[in-house]
Amino acid sequence: MAKKKVQKINLFDATPLNEKLKKVDKDTPEDPDNIVDTTGIKEGATVRHDRFGQGKVLKVEGEAPNTKATISFLQAGEKTLLLKFAKLTVVPRK
Repeated sequence: MAKKKVQKINLFDATPLNEKLKKVDKDTPEDPDNIVDTTGIKEGATVRHDRFGQGKVLKVEGEAPNTKATISFLQAGEKTLLLKFAKLTVVPRK
């Protein structure tokens, strides 16, 4: 009786464990399609988040791509968000 070849996989992403991983160069610039424009997000700016609603930026710290903002949301309270993931919209001043 012939033995079946069993392929081991990573249960989290179904990638074969024996597949070689691509080495990432830390000095390589990020993909331009993934860069988020955070120029309007400054201390004192009013922003809108899909889940937390409207809020005021209290503090911005760090350097891109790891810039964080502490925002006081009207209904959700104070949150610290990583701007590259936050999907904020700056609310124009009237």
